[in-house]
Amino acid sequence: MTREMIRRYKRNVVECKRITTDSRRSSAETMRCINKRKKAFIFEMKESREATTSEEDREKGQF
Repeated sequence: MTREMIRRYKRNVVECKRITTDSRRSSAETMRCINKRKKAFIFEMKESREATTSEEDREKGQF
């Protein structure tokens, strides 16, 4: 649902620099969708989520 809304905004030429959403929509797929469109994102994260600041750290398993 979130990714479809992002695609729709792009088709309708809604310009923005950042996309914000709550923790229910902070999935990796949504982040990749936003990143693919070269936008910044601000998400609230659940305590159960793991995060890393770089691809290198992710590949090493350092969260």
